[in-house]
Amino acid sequence: MEETAQMGLVNFMNAAIGDFASENSDRVAILTNAIDAHIECWFLQVLQLDARTLRLEALEIKDE
Repeated sequence: MEETAQMGLVNFMNAAIGDFASENSDRVAILTNAIDAHIECWFLQVLQLDARTLRLEALEIKDE
């Protein structure tokens, strides 16, 4: 579900800058890559998917 939401947002952003892309494809690629990176970081923070948190959660489950 989270990946679907992320892809939906990325697709929306790509469509929003579509007209700009035809004239400035290199700049759009840079912009899109930056947006993708920020979205991925946001999802990692919100969903707490970083390696440290996942290890701590695994240890908690193991201790139960």
